Amino acid sequence: MEEVIIAFSFRMDKGEDGGIAYSLNPQFILRDLKIACPPVPFHELKTGYLVHLGNKDFFHVKTGSPNGEACPMIQYLCITTFQIVVGEGGRPMIRTIYSIVHPMDIKGREWFSLEFCFTL
Repeated sequence: MEEVIIAFSFRMDKGEDGGIAYSLNPQFILRDLKIACPPVPFHELKTGYLVHLGNKDFFHVKTGSPNGEACPMIQYLCITTFQIVVGEGGRPMIRTIYSIVHPMDIKGREWFSLEFCFTL
């Protein structure tokens, strides 16, 4: 499935007086990103993160409540790795490297959400 993700760049500038200013750079849309879909659509409260791995490498991870069940047995985690590459005419484009849906056995517990995703 092709999915559109809108991303923002977060920027920090230090002033000569030692002050710090944070800003969001304009949004851009990640086109051509092919994300594997779970066998059932996410019901509600979807969470996802876009993580920069360094250079032009990224991964996207998302999950959500699998259905309306109070205590589901399986929750799906969609993980996609991709790169920004130079396409036709020198224009940047997305190359999906790998995308997988991983079933998580939550054994009737409440479903989980993603709180933080980062790399060191």
